[in-house]
This record gives sequence, C-alpha cells and structure tokens, in this order.
Amino acid sequence: MDYNDIPDLMTIFKQSCCPPIHVIPRLVSNLAFYPPKPKLYDFVYDKKYNKSVLELNEEAIVYSQEILNKNLSIFLKQLYRFDVLMVDSRRGNRISCIFLRSPTTTNKTILYSHSNACDLGFICCHVWLISRQLNCNIMAYDYSGYGLSDGKPSENNLYADIDSALSALIYLYKISPKNIVLYGTSVGTVPTIDLSTRLVFYGVILESSIMSGLRTLCPKWIKQFWTIDPFPNLLKANKIKCKVLVIHGTNDELTDIKDAVILYKRCPQSVPPFWALGYRHNDVSSHPQYFQRIHLFITQLK
Repeated sequence: MDYNDIPDLMTIFKQSCCPPIHVIPRLVSNLAFYPPKPKLYDFVYDKKYNKSVLELNEEAIVYSQEILNKNLSIFLKQLYRFDVLMVDSRRGNRISCIFLRSPTTTNKTILYSHSNACDLGFICCHVWLISRQLNCNIMAYDYSGYGLSDGKPSENNLYADIDSALSALIYLYKISPKNIVLYGTSVGTVPTIDLSTRLVFYGVILESSIMSGLRTLCPKWIKQFWTIDPFPNLLKANKIKCKVLVIHGTNDELTDIKDAVILYKRCPQSVPPFWALGYRHNDVSSHPQYFQRIHLFITQLK
C-alpha cells in the first residue's frame, strides 16, 4: 500500500465544507481502514483432513512467495495445520480467526493484530514464520469488514474484535492471559494497546505503531492530542500492565521515529526498543535481526 495516496485531512475538510467536530472521529476512522477487495483467502471443507482448512487465492500465494522464497512449498503443504474458526463479537459481528500451534511444545501464545491494508490471507505466511522462528503458538484474526469477518471496520469494532479472539484463546484453547503475548502492527497496535490496559499479559509487542488517528494522517498539522482524536494510543500507553517491546523503522514514512520514541518512553515497563535502521513502515519484519530481537524479548520475560 502506498501511503502517499492517502489524501491530506485538511484537503478532505475543505472538500467536505469543514465537517462538524463530532464527525471528525468517524471521518478519520474511515480513512484508517483499507480491507483488501476481494478477500485473499477462504475457509473450505477438506475431506482428507475432515475439517475446514485455510485456502489462499493466487494473489496471496504470490505475496507468500516473496516472503518465504524456498520455504513456500513447505508452507503451502502445512496450511492444513491452521485451525480456522469464526467467533462472535460483543457488537454482533462474526470474526474470522486462524490458530497455529508451535512445532515444539510451548505454553506461550501470540495474539497478533495485523495492519490496515491486509487480511488473514495476506499475513498467514508471516504468522507461520512467527510460529516457527519464535516457537510460539499464534492466533491472528480479521477485523470487522476484513476477509470473512462481517460488519464494518471501526474503532469500537477493533476493541470488540480483539476481545472475541482473546475469548477464543481462553475458552476454546484454555490459554491464560499470563501466557499470551499481544503483538500489534500499525493500526493493529490500537486494539493491542487498549486490551493491554485492561488485563495483565505475558508481554506486549508494538511494531510500527501509530500515535493517534489525527496525528498519523496529518503529522505536519497535528502536534497535540484532541479529545475527539480516535485511536489514542499515546494517551493509553502509560496504562499498559506488562513489559513492552517497541519496534520501529527509522525511515518510517507514516509514523515518525520521534513519535515512536515518545511512545516508548510513555510505556511504564518498556524494555530497550528495536530501532530498525533504514527500514520503513511496512518492511521492518525483513530486518535480519527482527526475529532474534523478539525471541530475546520473550525469553527474557521468564
């Protein structure tokens, strides 16, 4: 996704004849979500395994090839290992989730919240890599209006969506929050931070995080926080109840590294951050020390 294509908020204000204050949160929220159309995956019943399995479309496979290279064939053969499920959110939407058990025995599980322009079909190869590289179970889910999840994307739905995924981990897989690492990327840091202020988890990872809705869309104009500002990550960060690893590219074109430093300093239990020198908003995971730094964070929490 090219974030240069996102229109400046002031331009939108002028084109819409300066909308009233109460409309701004909804306007910013609508600009924050870019679900892929059409969806990049499906859940289909497979007679061989006697269960529903994850099926990727051609675009998702091509993207997976770029990420996995020679491991693509292994990944595609292991798609059946993903548990696929639909769970109900408290706001009445059905949320699609995938769960992958670690190839080694572990009691640590990651709850992964993805960025704004992808769905489970796009990220499942990354989810697979995370599980293999970190030796963790992992659950990922689609926001309302993304992939197979119904409803429409919104800030309030984000909070309900992650709660439904957490409920599945707790009640279906019998996994305690004390063994769960919340991991959010870009807009996925919004539900991640919100949930981490309400319960105590094993740890929190914030990658390419945003500070707030207005500050992200209009960084040159918005230098302070408004009460109407959606996605108020920075205002909630000081309430996170566990240790936090902040990961950010120094050349991030969407959220300035200076803002990431502010977020890092605001988290009460931050560990030394991982500043990916020369990396941008969407390519931090390709840094050669990426998995090594996350693995160190998780193991040091013991």
